[in-house]
Amino acid sequence: MENIKQTYYQNHKEQFKEYYQTHKEQIKIYLQTHKEQTKKSQKNRECNPKRIAYKIEYRQTHKKEHNKSEKKYNLTHRKQIKKYNNFYHLTHEKQIKEQQQFYRLINKEQRLEWHRNHILGSSKLNNGKKWIKCNKRNYPLDNACQLCGKTNTKLFYYHWDNEHLEFGIWICNKCHWITEGLDLPNYEQLKNKYLNFKEVINHV
Repeated sequence: MENIKQTYYQNHKEQFKEYYQTHKEQIKIYLQTHKEQTKKSQKNRECNPKRIAYKIEYRQTHKKEHNKSEKKYNLTHRKQIKKYNNFYHLTHEKQIKEQQQFYRLINKEQRLEWHRNHILGSSKLNNGKKWIKCNKRNYPLDNACQLCGKTNTKLFYYHWDNEHLEFGIWICNKCHWITEGLDLPNYEQLKNKYLNFKEVINHV
């Protein structure tokens, strides 16, 4: 039945547009005076399982066209979308929080994996910068530090090039501090100073 309706609509699209343009004011008046009825009928249509299944199927088979039209709509209606989203968040704050908590619970493992692979926060030495949706090197399968080989410990991602975040290694906290020190611009100077201090103190 839905397919027949869709075919009919496609074949008479221009007539529908023309009718809407010529009866725009009457339609607006009707919608304003029959708000409750239109809301109820819309809710019934949206909750119809056949309609939902058809929508999902249509989106899957017309993915490119749907994405293209959605992008176009978002670009031309940016202000209206922002205004609606702000209003929705204000009026549905409790509901949104509940949905977020539920999603986090059922997708805990996937969220942790995504966070580990695509979010990177740097130390104070790098001004505490944060990258989101970046691509890090794959996490080691044996869960071991890639320098000292230590297992059963939290691993940190250390990178040395902010332009190429895929250049990095997964290491334990101790090795992380060592590598941070080794990459300091005045490392050799600090190393020599430390060795001199050590030698002086040992011979006091």
